[in-house]
Amino acid sequence: MSGDSDRHFVRGADLDLPFVADPPIRDLAAFNESGQRLAPELMLGVKGAGVICANYGAVFADFGMPLARLGLQQRRDSATLAAVEQWLVESTAYISTSQAGNPIVNTPIALSGAERQGWRPPRYGRAAVMPNADGAVFDVKGTGVPPDEEPQLPNSNGLLTLDEAVHEILMEHLVFAIMRRVSADIFPLPSYALIDLGFDAVWGDGRAPQRATLLLRRAATRPRCQWERARQGPDMARALMQVELLLRWAGISASACGAVRIRLTKQDGCRRIYRDDDALALPEPIESDLFALARWRGDDLLIDGVNVQVTSDFGCAPLRARLMDFGRYRFVGKLDNLLYSWFDADYLSMNGAYLLPSDPLYRQPDEACGLSDFERCPAHQRLTTALRDYQAGCADRNRIADALRRAIDSGTALISRIAQMPPPIAELRPHVLRVRDEPG
Repeated sequence: MSGDSDRHFVRGADLDLPFVADPPIRDLAAFNESGQRLAPELMLGVKGAGVICANYGAVFADFGMPLARLGLQQRRDSATLAAVEQWLVESTAYISTSQAGNPIVNTPIALSGAERQGWRPPRYGRAAVMPNADGAVFDVKGTGVPPDEEPQLPNSNGLLTLDEAVHEILMEHLVFAIMRRVSADIFPLPSYALIDLGFDAVWGDGRAPQRATLLLRRAATRPRCQWERARQGPDMARALMQVELLLRWAGISASACGAVRIRLTKQDGCRRIYRDDDALALPEPIESDLFALARWRGDDLLIDGVNVQVTSDFGCAPLRARLMDFGRYRFVGKLDNLLYSWFDADYLSMNGAYLLPSDPLYRQPDEACGLSDFERCPAHQRLTTALRDYQAGCADRNRIADALRRAIDSGTALISRIAQMPPPIAELRPHVLRVRDEPG
């Protein structure tokens, strides 16, 4: 860990928060070695972009050599931080050609005339990998849709709003605090900075426009099963379920958002299984086994699929993980849906590990001391107000950084006071739907 001792608040946009000090990716060869074929793409520079806040300790730790070659040593004086901010903007403040040419999902984008080649790993959506000439590699979220796609309203507009980006940073550091508290070698990839692109994302559904932003993150490869249809297998499925249980212990879930939700129900007197609005056609023996395993009694019953995203730097025994993508993470109170982590490449086979609410390891969040009601606490409300005022032009970036630091400190204090023990993940023995444990 770095940035974790003698921490002090500093003025300005420096978040000054702890992070895991793993070696970053230095070039794009790591993606090819992992089988993730990168698609090259021309990116267009955005004029007037600026850093809102940054975790400068992580920036200096990962990019100390490139910055030193530019004459920037690891100092926190205003001149050095301003130069680092300019370097971050010049390295990453780019938008896809499809996004720049679409006047429907965003307000007009002022272009600087600069161009740079970015790279899209498979299934990267609104994010891209951006290397620069100084030997730094960034994972940039919010760059717009790929060139062969058109942004669509309201949910596939290719952009990342200010609220979404701050939520990801907040969750990143609360997850860091959870895993440090339980002494697990499971930590989030650090975010480097949040950049204001100077234009707004629009929705077309009555919601007010929101500032479009970029979230700069440590670049990482991902396991094949999380970017294409590849078998996940029992070991990884159970390990990801263990990560979800540790999150739930403190009142956060990556999987209660409905991203992968199955519904067991009765329709026209017959049992039915739905993924969203689509009925699943499972073989009768598998369907019967699933209803029996879920102890279905005739009412609608929901199953949440484990939605934890990890990097390729992942180990099941002992459990070691680096987590990424916190947009779906939610604060949660009492939980009562079954938990499912799939073995097969097709998660709708329903073959996998299950944990029932009646299982002793299905711990409920500590609602007295945990994060279940965190969105209602004064620190989170101050952060919400700071974001609203910044969007309205009534607050500067320093107020966002200060409110975000204080919210993270408030949440970390709650986590430190949780009295109940976390689930003993080494003892996890989830139920398995006995369809098949091996491919074939």
